[in-house]
Amino acid sequence: MTPNALHVSTREATVQDLPQVRRLAAASFDREPTGRAALVDLLFHRPPGDASLRLVATVDNSPVAFAFGSVHDRTGYLDGLAVDDGVRRRGVATALLNAMEDRLRRAGAEQFAIGGNSRCYAWPGIDLGYTAALCFAERRSYRRVSAVQNMDVSLDRWVPGRAAEILDRHGRRATVRRAEPADWPALEMFVREKFTEVWCHEARLALHRETPTVFIARLDDRVAGFACYGVYRPDWFGPLGVDPESRGEGLGEALLLLCLDDLATAGVAAAQIGWIGPMSFYAKTVDARCGRVFAVLEKHTGAASQ
Repeated sequence: MTPNALHVSTREATVQDLPQVRRLAAASFDREPTGRAALVDLLFHRPPGDASLRLVATVDNSPVAFAFGSVHDRTGYLDGLAVDDGVRRRGVATALLNAMEDRLRRAGAEQFAIGGNSRCYAWPGIDLGYTAALCFAERRSYRRVSAVQNMDVSLDRWVPGRAAEILDRHGRRATVRRAEPADWPALEMFVREKFTEVWCHEARLALHRETPTVFIARLDDRVAGFACYGVYRPDWFGPLGVDPESRGEGLGEALLLLCLDDLATAGVAAAQIGWIGPMSFYAKTVDARCGRVFAVLEKHTGAASQ
C-alpha cells in the first residue's frame, strides 16, 4: 500500500456529484485557459453508441477524485481523471484507475488507451504539461504510441471580414456562409462521402448550436467544403475539410477566417487548432504557431502495473 494511503471507495458518479466534480476539474485542469468545469459536462454526457463510464473516488463519503471512460471498437478509453490536490500520492488515483480499468474490461475493452478517442474528447491525449499525470500513466504500464499537436492563433489584433477578399482573389466562383439546419442533408452527404463519420458527427453538433458554429462553401451549386469551431471546446477550431477536386479556390482559407472571425468577436484571445493535420497551411494562412503537445498512450488489458 502507498505510504499514508487512505481508505478509498469508488462508485458510479451521479448527477448529484456534478457540482463537486466540476470544482475538482476547475482546480486540477490548470493548463486550460477557459471552460475547465465545462469539460466535466462534456465527458459526463457522451454521445449515444459508446459504453460511458463515470466514477468517483470517495474518502469519508466525500468525492475527492473522478474518472470518465468510454468504450469504442473494443478499446477502453480513459477520457479524463482528476484528484483533489490534498489527497494526491496517497493511493486515490491508483484505486480509481483500477476501478475504471475493471469496468472498461467488463464493458468489452480488449485494450486501454489514454487519448486517440476521436469520437468525443476533451483532449487528444495527455498534455505534456500535465507531467504528473503522464508519469502516473507510465508507472501504470501505459506506453506512448504517438503524439498529437495543437496550433495556436492569436486573435488579439484580429481583423474580421477578410474571407470575402480571399474569394474575390479567386474570382468569386464560390460562396461561403454560415450553415443553416436546412443545409444538413447536403452537408451530411458531403462529409460522409469525402471525409469520416467522426467529422459528420462533429458537423452535426456544430450545426445544431443556437447559432451554428459550422460554415459551408458551395461551388457550382454543390457543397465543396466545411469548417467548424467550438465542437467540444469553445476556443478550439476544427474540423476543416475541402473537396480535393475544389482545392486551390481559397475555400479552406475563407472557411477558416470566418470561424476565427466568430471567435475573435466573442472575445477569445487565442484560438487552438486541435489535433492538426496540415501544419504548413495554418502557419501560412493565419500565422498559427505550434502549441500544446499531447501524448497518446496504450496498454494491453492484461499488462501488469509497475
